[in-house]
Amino acid sequence: MSAASDYLEKKLLDHLLVNTAYAGETTLFFGLCTAAPSEGGSPTNEFAFSGGYARVAVTNDETKFPPCAITGIPTKINGTLLAFPTATAAWGVASHWAIYNAATAGDLIVYGPLATSFDIQNGKTPKIPIGAMSLTIAVGSGGGVTDYTKRKLLDLIFGKTSFPSPTSVHVGLGTALSGETLDEWTDANYYRQSTAFTAATLGVGTCPNTGAKTFAGTGSSAPGTLTHYGIWDGGLGGNLLIVGPLNSSKVIATGDTVDLGIGACIVTLK
Repeated sequence: MSAASDYLEKKLLDHLLVNTAYAGETTLFFGLCTAAPSEGGSPTNEFAFSGGYARVAVTNDETKFPPCAITGIPTKINGTLLAFPTATAAWGVASHWAIYNAATAGDLIVYGPLATSFDIQNGKTPKIPIGAMSLTIAVGSGGGVTDYTKRKLLDLIFGKTSFPSPTSVHVGLGTALSGETLDEWTDANYYRQSTAFTAATLGVGTCPNTGAKTFAGTGSSAPGTLTHYGIWDGGLGGNLLIVGPLNSSKVIATGDTVDLGIGACIVTLK
């Protein structure tokens, strides 16, 4: 299973929730590893830069990485053949691929296992065929980013397609979730709350809200049950960025309010 690095997790969380824009890398550098690299710190488990081994530099644009299809599971593939240098000595057994933002050292972006490990001997020229790189963003049972957000983030990471950082994000509550459609609380006193989040800490992969919020008391005589939350890039309309179930459902009766405490909403990328 492929995974994002600590570096990328922080960049994406801050882009989505803290209005700290991540423009994407201008060039991506593909490497090969003998084992899974460490997600944080200096690159690890990569082949030694000898015997002809070097990372493959790929201009990060929409030709090399076509935009995600607008239907189906958002997936990013490589649009061109990626060829490593011909080995002038035995490199060893490659079990993982990795993508960095520099020709040597630099920051790890993403990594994952090869479908089949292979031994690279003198004279071999490893290649990644068109479409062989196939990446998506998984969502846990506790909720996660929507397909809209997945497409935007994948196209930003691979293809450098513009995705402006939201200037503000708004937390809302709903009574049911169907797919990625949240039935928002319909009471006349309800509205989404503009909510600030703390910048992600490198290596932690979480972004908590910084201030307490209170959703107004219900003006309806009929009680309801809140079951889910959502985070939008607008107070009205806008795009649903993140959605998931509340830790526990809450029955709302006439006059009730709902409080969102500091740190009660924590968004995690892993």
